[in-house]
Amino acid sequence: MRKVMGFGLAVVLLLAACEEADRAVQENEQSGELVISREVEDPPSVAAYLPKFDETEIPELEPEVLMTLTEEKELAEALTQDEMFADFEIFIRTMRYGYGPYEFYGGDEAFKAAAEEMNQWINSSEGPVSGEEYARKLRNAFSFIKDQHFFIQGVHAFTKEMVPYGVESWQFTKENDDYFFNDEKIVLINGEHLESFIEPSFSEDGELIYQAITMADSSGGEWTLETESDTYKSTPVQFFTNPESLEPFEISETEEGIPVIRFGTIMVNEKDEFTYDDMFEAGELIKESPEAILDLRNNNGGNGNFVMKFIHDLTGSPPSNHESMIIDTNTQHVLLSNVRDLYEEAGFNIEMFYDHMPSVLYGWHTTDVIPVEPDSKVETFGTSWAGTGVEIDKEPSLDTKLYILVNKNTVSAAEWMTEALMEYENVVLIGTPTAGAFTSDAGAPFYLPNSGVLINMPSTYSISPYSYQREAIGIEPDVWIHGTGALERTIKWAEREG
Repeated sequence: MRKVMGFGLAVVLLLAACEEADRAVQENEQSGELVISREVEDPPSVAAYLPKFDETEIPELEPEVLMTLTEEKELAEALTQDEMFADFEIFIRTMRYGYGPYEFYGGDEAFKAAAEEMNQWINSSEGPVSGEEYARKLRNAFSFIKDQHFFIQGVHAFTKEMVPYGVESWQFTKENDDYFFNDEKIVLINGEHLESFIEPSFSEDGELIYQAITMADSSGGEWTLETESDTYKSTPVQFFTNPESLEPFEISETEEGIPVIRFGTIMVNEKDEFTYDDMFEAGELIKESPEAILDLRNNNGGNGNFVMKFIHDLTGSPPSNHESMIIDTNTQHVLLSNVRDLYEEAGFNIEMFYDHMPSVLYGWHTTDVIPVEPDSKVETFGTSWAGTGVEIDKEPSLDTKLYILVNKNTVSAAEWMTEALMEYENVVLIGTPTAGAFTSDAGAPFYLPNSGVLINMPSTYSISPYSYQREAIGIEPDVWIHGTGALERTIKWAEREG
């Protein structure tokens, strides 16, 4: 078990095998500061989910067939049974040798059960079936895959269930261990103990308050707040914080000189008016400042290697708290080398930032090496950097008091940046939970040849203390703020605390 405890800023966050996070946040009675402690269970090794290529009866597709799957296709208007069966065989064989989290989501047993459901549906179909209907059935059969990078015809197979609900108008104060609403001591919320609902927030004046919030699959209808002298009722809403700016990159500062860095993406395009160097310079600005605000709301992710180098420059070490797997198959070599070409054709800068790595994203994947025997391995912090000659601090640190704004559209590489920074005691997360798309990668697209259904198939699987069992749930903030004004409230808090 690892612990991170801050003097004035730090969250109690327990992530074990359960999907609920226990949080304890308290106000320091002497200083009036928000005290957050973060306590995290060590997750299992990714080695437990390496592909069992030597045990499967499912054969890999031939390279010549794989190369045809990268050709863009239109959705079919009508499919015969034979065409649907053929497409499904292509789907299963491609996923078996290309999908990173295959074993995590049940391996051959789970996929064969889904195959049986699909086969029964195809056999029972009367008349032609449209490509769109075929895609819907695929999503239904594989809805056990919570992976938020996995799409079938642009839609997740798994519908996100756990979302935050709360009552914005219920704002509480705290005295010692008691919470008050309208100067009345709170006894129960929805008939339950307060700890199930109470979360810290900032008022419009940037002062510490508390609100009733919970992660649930539905609002549960009208909520009840009981004080010692009265009962209040209100209908909760889904909590979500909106960014004030949608700029992909922006640097500003508060009246007190606190830098505010906006990263709306982690992938630079040749059309952009900023570069990766500009983003690295923003990191230097954070490093040189006693306090800083990093806005990652509505950040759709991008180049994970930028995150690695950004964290390295900021703290002295690349992120060290996760393991991932590397899969070496003909399927991945064909499909991922095609992804690299697609990124470059679209004008994206996909450089890797380290001399010992390939110069571009997925640089290890090439059709020049096929055919290969299917293989896989675990990559840890140690194996990634051993023998590279890259200078890494043995005791990385972050002296800046850093406020990170997040929301449900903080996705993928932006979440990796968030969880990497959570290792440091001076970091506090503000807003609403992130997307929960961080245990795999964007991976590779391929098209089913008859239906034209587009599959986005992640190529790896990663585990960290902050992401394990949080896929499709997300990282919960330390300070919850609903609606607009999160940046303004954070600025007011930061300027007063600074």
